[in-house]
Amino acid sequence: MGEKKERPPRVLVVDDEPGIRRVLRDIARRALKAETWEASDGEEALKIFGEVKPDVVLSDIRMPAMDGITLLRTVKERDSNVPVILVTGYPSLDVAIQGMKEGASDFLTKPFRLDQVQVVLEKALRERKLLQDNQDLRQELKHKRTIEKLYEKLHRKVKEMSAICSLGQTIAAFPLNRDAILRSLVHEARNAVNAMWVNFLVVEKGRCVSLAKSPEEVVSGPKDAPPQPSMAILNQASKVRAPILVPKRWKASDPSSSSGNSSDGNLSQMLVPLLIKGELIGIVHVAGKLDGQDFDRHDLTIVAELAKRAALGLENKYLYESVFEILMSTLTSLVSTIEARDRYTKQHSQRVTELSLLIAKEMGCTPEQLDTLKVAGYLHDLGKLGVRDSVLLKPGPLTEEEFAQIKAHPVIGEEIIAPIGFLPEERALVRHHHERWDGRGYPDGLKGEEIPFLARILSVADVFDALTSDRPYRPAMSVEKSSSEILRASGSQFDPAVVRAFESVLPSLAEKVKRPSEPQQKKNSPPKGAGNVAGI
Repeated sequence: MGEKKERPPRVLVVDDEPGIRRVLRDIARRALKAETWEASDGEEALKIFGEVKPDVVLSDIRMPAMDGITLLRTVKERDSNVPVILVTGYPSLDVAIQGMKEGASDFLTKPFRLDQVQVVLEKALRERKLLQDNQDLRQELKHKRTIEKLYEKLHRKVKEMSAICSLGQTIAAFPLNRDAILRSLVHEARNAVNAMWVNFLVVEKGRCVSLAKSPEEVVSGPKDAPPQPSMAILNQASKVRAPILVPKRWKASDPSSSSGNSSDGNLSQMLVPLLIKGELIGIVHVAGKLDGQDFDRHDLTIVAELAKRAALGLENKYLYESVFEILMSTLTSLVSTIEARDRYTKQHSQRVTELSLLIAKEMGCTPEQLDTLKVAGYLHDLGKLGVRDSVLLKPGPLTEEEFAQIKAHPVIGEEIIAPIGFLPEERALVRHHHERWDGRGYPDGLKGEEIPFLARILSVADVFDALTSDRPYRPAMSVEKSSSEILRASGSQFDPAVVRAFESVLPSLAEKVKRPSEPQQKKNSPPKGAGNVAGI
């Protein structure tokens, strides 16, 4: 009998936008030679699903009648082996978590590129094939040898999927950190293919430079150092820009074991170029398999997949930095608009950010925490866009209704930045910079260490700048009097640890405060019910 011809993959595209459906179908046809179907909503998709039994479902999240999450859940109930890839133009952590809980295989963010869609579809089809193969094998298991073989295959796949997942988590956790992404790439590649060494290399002025390697340290001696590939092989990999296998001629030991000695000879090697938009960024060099065998095409595919994921992460880093710069420019312009409404608080956000950073450095904050303060410090009063001038600039006491408007500005600020990709830590600073250590702050009445740590720092800096600046209801206080007020409120309004750090850097803080204007002739009363050392 002749060998059964394998049918082309079947892809179902679900989206309420005809243009998106057409693009995704065209990509699937060109990249995978797939048979494709389309549906405009979840209900129509389920009818087609029962008829054609697709191998992969690409579904938008936001659709009328039945959304993508509900469709995902229903598809998994009917056939858990069918991968579902969610497509969204509004990515959020909450949606991603919900999708993963329901069994989503991957995510695509609009707008997307052909190579990105191809990578995700190829992975989904491999997942589909693996799940289907495993299901068939489970039905055919008859003896221990088959069970052991299946376990070995599953274990290998778990390692591979774990490597891809771990790299993805690193990219998600450190989207702007090139070194973290490269370290994760070499570490996960080494684990996935059971390698002795993995190096990420770039060629500079005719010599190799390592930007990341695993393991990071030599265990015993020079013989345990990762080998350098020949320039001829590197040049070949750079020229063809495709993964290359180099067979071994000898068996070596694990350098991370206690013995760690290697025999003389050649190692089995792989070289995988990492490309961004066709440009060569570097080469992943994998050397020596721990079981003494040659690396095979499957190993090469896994490392190539990891390299593609890392390349997408690095490209997203550069795109993110560009978009984030534009976004921050827009938001800081809005903050400047707010401060221009009130001559008393001109450049308030900039000064509060600088004061917060001084205190944070004194408290040993990490670079990531300092970056969070830089972003959130400038935006902490963004919510005052929603407060009327008649309230914001009122020189006399505020009514309860007016003070309620003022107290709403942290929540309004968080609502402004929440949909546009700011991190939870940054949103928390905007929301909670008016909470009090004793629990009598707003908007949520958090108490003590319930208040985010960086928000406690921002609160002290915010009040200190307010005290040393003119306000509609009082002239600016001196640095000496303002600092006394801060110290007096330690343990009631402020975290005592933050106040101690504030006191330590007070000379530096004093240089950054706004210089008091001439005393006003008439002092107005502070806002009724403000409850803080400084006004709002």
